[in-house]
Amino acid sequence: MDMYEYEISRIPRVKIPCSHPLVSWWLMHTGSGDPHEYLPCDGCGDTEGNAIYCKICKFRAHFECIIQPDIINHPCHSKHPLKKVLAETIDYTDGNCHFCRSPLDEVMYHCSICNISIDLSCWIYPPPLTIYQPKSHNHTFTLMARKDSFTCNACGLVGDRNPYVCLECDFMLHKDCIDLPRVININRHDHRISRTYHLGQGDWECGVCRKQIDWTFGGYSCKRCPSYAVHSKCATRGDVWEGEELEDEPEEEEIEDPYKVIDEKEILHFSHEHNLRLGDDNAADNEKCHACVFPINSDPFYQCVQCKFLLHKVCATLPRKKRNILHNHKLDLQIQGKPGEVF
Repeated sequence: MDMYEYEISRIPRVKIPCSHPLVSWWLMHTGSGDPHEYLPCDGCGDTEGNAIYCKICKFRAHFECIIQPDIINHPCHSKHPLKKVLAETIDYTDGNCHFCRSPLDEVMYHCSICNISIDLSCWIYPPPLTIYQPKSHNHTFTLMARKDSFTCNACGLVGDRNPYVCLECDFMLHKDCIDLPRVININRHDHRISRTYHLGQGDWECGVCRKQIDWTFGGYSCKRCPSYAVHSKCATRGDVWEGEELEDEPEEEEIEDPYKVIDEKEILHFSHEHNLRLGDDNAADNEKCHACVFPINSDPFYQCVQCKFLLHKVCATLPRKKRNILHNHKLDLQIQGKPGEVF
């Protein structure tokens, strides 16, 4: 039976035996057949399911198997103890956990003096009070656990509580912005972009949302294109960023040009085996381009010196690789079917 199907009253309860940091853990057996190698829950004894784990004490238990004390002292709210209450009995909260901002469950911990509520997850996994040697910064960040409005130095957006602060730099950041990737690819630009805390003075426009960027805050910029920048939140959207951190990864080699220049009017294009020569005006009005399949009309074009292959001049210069907003990875320019048909 799945652990989530237990009735609450039937689940054996166990007390967390320590105050060490806990991590999420998946209970499982090794598959060797040796029952002594199973890793059971210290509460119900089951060997499967999502659990919490103390790496120091080797304590492990399903979330549902933990005894929830009536009163707790939370490290991020040391002023007063928090009392376990039913959410329906408190009608003056905003309905979200003070720290993770997730909707509160039926049971929560609450400080009536400060009107602070936290969910069970933030009781088990409290936010870190300090973040040492973050990848994005040279100094330690310290949690300021209070309901104070601030502007995040990384993304430029306003937060309403719990900033992480660098006292040496007078920086305030959202927790989620501390670990923003340093170097990424996005589907709106052909080059890598890098994160910076200061874009520098200028009239910056976001390459994704096209809105103004406040240059006094952070963002992403392109080293090859000095005028290109993107908001931090826009650059890391799921429909924009491919999801990979590229810092310390070798730069992708530039693919060769789509054609080689023979002379000022003649090229050798990768899609065709013969040389292409710049065509005469109106010589192919009734013909179609083998790339875009639109009529040549009066547009500049190249034609094969040995066969009827034609390309608009603009189609001949299309790059071999290109990024597009419809897909997070680079697209390859390919020939469909036999060489000399459509790409």
